[in-house]
Amino acid sequence: MSKPIQNELVMVMGYPGSGRSQYLRDCYPKHKNLTAYDLRRTITNVSENMGNGKSSRKFAIIGMFTTRKSRQQILATCKEYGIPVQCKWLLTGYNESMFNYCYDTVAQHGKLINLEELKAEDHSDNRLYSCGVFNYHKNNFEQPIPQEGFASLESFTVSTPEYRGKSAIIFDYDGTLRKSKGTFDFPVTPNQIELLPNRIQKLKELKSAGIQIFGASNQSCIAKNQASRKEVINCFDETNRLLGQEMRYTYCPHDDIGSCFCRKPNVGMGAYLCAQYSLNPQTCTYVGNSETDKQFAENCGFKFVNQQEFFAE
Repeated sequence: MSKPIQNELVMVMGYPGSGRSQYLRDCYPKHKNLTAYDLRRTITNVSENMGNGKSSRKFAIIGMFTTRKSRQQILATCKEYGIPVQCKWLLTGYNESMFNYCYDTVAQHGKLINLEELKAEDHSDNRLYSCGVFNYHKNNFEQPIPQEGFASLESFTVSTPEYRGKSAIIFDYDGTLRKSKGTFDFPVTPNQIELLPNRIQKLKELKSAGIQIFGASNQSCIAKNQASRKEVINCFDETNRLLGQEMRYTYCPHDDIGSCFCRKPNVGMGAYLCAQYSLNPQTCTYVGNSETDKQFAENCGFKFVNQQEFFAE
């Protein structure tokens, strides 16, 4: 007597970077992955594979599936072919998922890829997302419920990736290492830079102790046309010269936190430094002067120290 056909579709939902793909590989390695990174192609894949008459029909799809409407057509297609849908909802949060996603993007592409680059460049990697996708999911997510037609529904968390790497201290620049003698709170030309007290000696002590130091700074003056990229870079380089340090740094040129991964308190700059220089976020410290800096550190998993405390003599 032949065994009954066991049909199943596993729908794994969550943010990019939430651990969806790893979960699927670990728990459902033999399921055929029908994932396509747009809904129409996913529906086509589901319909074609479920209607092919094969004896074994075990499938899986990965996506955000933010709204019930986005899940409706897949569930209707599965119902048509008598395929029960098992919903696996990953609870990995916004900041942790974004950090994982940004880290992986930098590891694969050598840089963060924001919305303007997605529009301007022909990327063959269809796993790339804009920051707006994360924000849309955060603001519009509708929790899955059995009444939608799921055969089962399970929500859970996955283990945080083990980021193995070195320790480092990462500094904000404006208001933390320097102040401006010019019109703005930030320098536009090198002669506007004034180092804050005890900075040279403290950073020299860190270097002597073998501690790696980096910089991460918001520079929205570029987007606001208050300074050019070249002027901003010249000021960073002059600040490092005055400090007597060859400190590697990254900066965000945008002024809209919703359009990029890198503007603090978003995690992009922290993930970039960790991926690019093999740092362990759990053993990194961020030194800054604002509530935004503190939130950035917490979002990245860094320890935060206020600049007044860190540089106290």
